[in-house]
Amino acid sequence: MTDKEKMADRKKTTDKKRITERKMSYPQTITRNKKTVDAKRISRNKTTLDADATNNQSAKIHVTQADCSFLDTKGRDEHCFRVRHAAGPSHLLSRALGVCRTLPTVLPVLVAVLAAFALACVPTYVAEGAAVIHDAESVLSDYTHELGGKLYFDSPTGQSWELITDINDPEILNKGDWSFHPFPAEEIEEALQQVSYEHNEIPFEVFVLPYPLRGLVESFASPGKVFLSPGVREHLAQHVHFTIVHELGHIIHRHFMPDDNGPLWQRYRELRGITNTSIYNNAAVHKNRPHEIFAEDFRFLFGGAIANYSGSIENPSLPLPTQVPGLREFFLSLPVEAKKAATLRIASFPNPFNPVLNIKFSVGVDQVGQRATLRIFDVQGRLVRTLLDSELSEGNHSAVWSGTDERGKTVTSGIYFLRLEVGQQSVVEKVILSR
Repeated sequence: MTDKEKMADRKKTTDKKRITERKMSYPQTITRNKKTVDAKRISRNKTTLDADATNNQSAKIHVTQADCSFLDTKGRDEHCFRVRHAAGPSHLLSRALGVCRTLPTVLPVLVAVLAAFALACVPTYVAEGAAVIHDAESVLSDYTHELGGKLYFDSPTGQSWELITDINDPEILNKGDWSFHPFPAEEIEEALQQVSYEHNEIPFEVFVLPYPLRGLVESFASPGKVFLSPGVREHLAQHVHFTIVHELGHIIHRHFMPDDNGPLWQRYRELRGITNTSIYNNAAVHKNRPHEIFAEDFRFLFGGAIANYSGSIENPSLPLPTQVPGLREFFLSLPVEAKKAATLRIASFPNPFNPVLNIKFSVGVDQVGQRATLRIFDVQGRLVRTLLDSELSEGNHSAVWSGTDERGKTVTSGIYFLRLEVGQQSVVEKVILSR
């Protein structure tokens, strides 16, 4: 081996060691301190989180919609979210004690029996309106890779971004307290619990980034996914609630009111008084973009008390959402209006998945009575499994794929494609099976 090759090999070993040490030490830098919320400001009825580190099951947190209107401090008789956790042994028992309220108090010797009852008392995780939160530790371990001494985030959308791991990087203009602070997953849960908007058919995932993305240091949302960028100081509860509910507003409009639904957007612009497209357009300053105005309206109308701590919206020149006649009713009508104008759509979660993939899809009025097929293909275009082959009614539908082929044999990890066809229309969704 030449001297040049020896130097290159030594540098590669050093870079790999540095990244490994960073990954090993990173969880120690994550502070999971839940912000204390004044009980006079907000009601809490959440099962206590199991802090048993031996279970190590808290990385993925499932949130499903439930009737918990008692949490709404504005007195609205609507729906919000209830938190579901990935089930480890003590998590399951904790959920049994917290959720099965009708069970009598039992002696310690019967605790094991009570844990078994939890399976019947707690609904499954595969539920309508389910969301999955990937906390910073989970993202770091499951969605990153090292290359050339740099750390990259592997988005489930198929994109890869370099992560800025050094606070001294020139792209980080505000150094704060000289540390990166990921969004606390527990506070995200609290914020989602307070959302009072019913959207059963929308699966989405929240990715808590451990480091900022190079070239995209702000939090953002894409269809079915929210990416939360870390701050340079510890997050206040108000900022966490404000941000996640605002980004959820983007999930809502992308699902119920995509940009190709011109009639609904026109109605919204007219209600909101933002019909002047020379001022209000997607290339305008942030506060004048219709998508951002929509997300702010959603946060103000349906977020909890902490998400609305300021009592204001980003664009102060616009009237508050509660001062706009018919705006709240417009938001509440979106699920119905979206069905009327529905085109063929499909969404899946979680993605990547193991071992079960939940699939949601919708059928429009003009597609009723036509034969629908839902098939899974591998990257070579070979048919793996047919999940559906029948006529469908109008509206939303669901299916589940357990990662098996037509013979029931488990397939290997890799990329697969869901193809939904109804009549002459079709739509494709890429999914990743990671065993």
